[in-house]
Amino acid sequence: MSKSVPPLPTNLKHHPLYAIYYKPFDLYAPDTDTKYISIGQSSWDDRCLSVKIWRHTGTQWSRQAEEVPAARMIDAVIVLAYYLRLREFSGQGVQPVPKGTFVGQTNDVWPILPAGMSDLSLDLDLPWLEKRLSVLKQVLDNLGF
Repeated sequence: MSKSVPPLPTNLKHHPLYAIYYKPFDLYAPDTDTKYISIGQSSWDDRCLSVKIWRHTGTQWSRQAEEVPAARMIDAVIVLAYYLRLREFSGQGVQPVPKGTFVGQTNDVWPILPAGMSDLSLDLDLPWLEKRLSVLKQVLDNLGF
């Protein structure tokens, strides 16, 4: 790895099992402090997997790195997918997230739409996010999920 790429820390509580040098692929590259995305042993329970977004200031690893349980990360992507469909098919009205989508979910769940928030202009990321979800679907299909 080149000098400009800081080595992935191995002395922290999150123990990476699989990591990708992510900076060149980040939507916000080259102006990003994100260096790696890893799957590893979580910092709070060594029996749980977590996803970590590693951020580096240029001189040190940032304390603003995010670590999320892997199952919660997948659930967040599911919520994102429903949100993107809501925006695309807004004329059809809000649809519930069907029961069984989340662990322990026995009924349909209706999304919360805070007043005034639906008018926010977030269109900049939408084509990129939709493309990323298409790639995710292709990867899952290719891996047999």
